Amino acid sequence: MDKLYLKDVEIFAHHGVFQEEKNLGQKFILSLELEVSLREAAKSNDLTKSVHYGELCHNIEKEFQNESYDLIETAAEKIAEYILFNYPLVKGVKVLLKKPWAPINRHLDYAAVEIYRKWSTVYLSIGSNIGNKKKNRGVCAAAYVC
Repeated sequence: MDKLYLKDVEIFAHHGVFQEEKNLGQKFILSLELEVSLREAAKSNDLTKSVHYGELCHNIEKEFQNESYDLIETAAEKIAEYILFNYPLVKGVKVLLKKPWAPINRHLDYAAVEIYRKWSTVYLSIGSNIGNKKKNRGVCAAAYVC
């Protein structure tokens, strides 16, 4: 699978456990690694066969600022879900979310979380263990895997 990267996108938002973080807001740094087949886009020179990363950046910023979360874990999860549900060409996504101004009363470069989420093919086989097993084969469906 091919990959498309967006590295160190700066977004100002109001996430954090403390009320001051929610009131004042702070900078977050977001990096994405998208698993997507780029072959058709490369062969055809057609942007619709790929992910428009400029559009993605703006949409992610809106989504990231849409709600306020206590945990960066939750914010990262919401970004991964948004990408998988809104960009059908993306089969998997790695989200690295950095919080450079984490309020821990110590100097640090950043606190961060990294998550990986993807679509997987699963086979449902309800009743296949009863009676004629060849006749009662399962069906295939896409599933979001945590």
